[in-house]
Amino acid sequence: MAPALDVEVVRSSVLEVILALAGDKIPNIRFNVAKGLEVLAVAMGQQGEQGKQVVVEGILPALEKLRSDSDADVRFFAEKASVVAQQIASGEAQATITEVEMAEA
Repeated sequence: MAPALDVEVVRSSVLEVILALAGDKIPNIRFNVAKGLEVLAVAMGQQGEQGKQVVVEGILPALEKLRSDSDADVRFFAEKASVVAQQIASGEAQATITEVEMAEA
C-alpha cells in the first residue's frame, strides 16, 4: 500500500494514524507500528528529498521512542526499522521493498 501513496498523503493522513498507534497499550500493536514504519521509510526513501524529510521528521523520532519501549519485541522491531530508516535518511542505502521483505524471511 505505501508505495502507491505520495508524500503529501503520507504526511497529512497515514503518518498521523500510525504515530497515534505507536502509543497503544498493546505491545503487538506497537511492534507492528515499528514494522510498518520500516516499510513506510523505504517507500518514502523512493520519493526523493521530500520523502527523506518525512523519514527524518516523522518516522525516525517515532522509532527512537519505540526503541526504549518496555516490551522486548517492540524494541527489537524498532531497532531493526531504525537502522533501515537511518540509512535511508542519510542516503547511505537505497533500500527497496524487496530488500526489506527478504530481510524478514
